[in-house]
Amino acid sequence: MLSRLLAATRNRTNPSKNITDREPTPALVLPVSWLIAETSSVPVKNGVIPMVSVKTAADIPKGKILECMEAIHTATVQAPVHLGDIILADIAGTGVDLVATKTVGEMK
Repeated sequence: MLSRLLAATRNRTNPSKNITDREPTPALVLPVSWLIAETSSVPVKNGVIPMVSVKTAADIPKGKILECMEAIHTATVQAPVHLGDIILADIAGTGVDLVATKTVGEMK
């Protein structure tokens, strides 16, 4: 059953990075979902653009998605923001950080 699940969840856009390349961990047995860069953004105060895209630094449990999204929607960040900056640490108690996926300069 697990092998069929893993085969069904492979990343078909990049065969070199599929879920079966990971070491088996308890997280793979539990339902897991991801928040990725396209799913969310955070307002930037005094930035050259108004929002910065964000993603989780690692997988988060599916049951924590709503809590994570609530935390993201209440967050704001001050410019400048750099690629990889931690926007929210330990988002929703998951132990996973929310990081910026691009740089946003400060308005002068």
